[in-house]
Amino acid sequence: MDIGQSLVTFGLNVALMFNGQGDFVQCRVLDTDIQGEYTGECKKGLAEGYGVSIGEDKYEGHFHKGELSGKGKYTWSNGDVYEGHLKNGMMHGQGKYTWENGSFYLGGYKNHAKSGYGKLTLVKDDDSMESIDSWATEHKGHWQGDVYVIQGIFEDDDLEIPCSSPKECKNKQKLYPKTYITSTDSHCKIHNPYPEPNETITWSGDCVDGFASGKGTVKWYENGKQIAVDIGTFRYGKQYGVGKSTWTNGSTYLGSWKDDKKHGFGTLTLVKGDEGIASWKESKKGHWKGKHYIVQGIFEDDYLKIECSSPKKCEQKGKK
Repeated sequence: MDIGQSLVTFGLNVALMFNGQGDFVQCRVLDTDIQGEYTGECKKGLAEGYGVSIGEDKYEGHFHKGELSGKGKYTWSNGDVYEGHLKNGMMHGQGKYTWENGSFYLGGYKNHAKSGYGKLTLVKDDDSMESIDSWATEHKGHWQGDVYVIQGIFEDDDLEIPCSSPKECKNKQKLYPKTYITSTDSHCKIHNPYPEPNETITWSGDCVDGFASGKGTVKWYENGKQIAVDIGTFRYGKQYGVGKSTWTNGSTYLGSWKDDKKHGFGTLTLVKGDEGIASWKESKKGHWKGKHYIVQGIFEDDYLKIECSSPKKCEQKGKK
């Protein structure tokens, strides 16, 4: 099981527990990946309080009604380890997740996803470079010696506000309290994870429950000057499907979106001098075509997964 999977499997697993009187009794644990041997407290046939359960994976810590709940240590069969707080079988609260290659995340979790202040430290090796490239492409994090560090306020596993300490994060949260911005004309909300002072928008489409929905155009302004235009389809303020973004310097992205991120086939065309060119060149993605730097192919969560010149060629590369 990797970090993207829940610790809980909603099937019943029955472990044998020694009751201290020479007999074994049945005690159920609700995570089948740690089924096998259970030593610890039991209440009404369910693991309760402190215990150790060993199966394919191993867990030592607190249970509540058979579920991993409280403080504990979960060790996967592949060598990954999580130490910290859990709730209803999921990482929840403060904790540390360490991958077998030495990379680690120390900080807050909510329902199994990074949430609140935290620090993700990725070691430089073949297994982690794709993840590092993905963060670097979004201009999140920085190299610190031989490790890549992503630090700040997380929400649903993504970095929402970059900052170097809890105090700095608190000050930034006061400045940027929300991840949505409200249009000045229709009072409709648009997703905006990195608000800037004196930033405003207008929205030409429909509103559903106060969020931009359906086809429309978002125009972005800074100090009253237009800086970008997004044309496409939105769901609850986030862009989905095929759309086009145009920046005032002439750079464009035309292609597919999902959850407000480039996802699917698309073409990113950056004009000479665009600040984004450096990070794409560093990750060895894209090429010069005249005065433009072209990044084209299949994107996934803003990261270029397959570099290709057409959907058909992307499909052929994907099969190889």
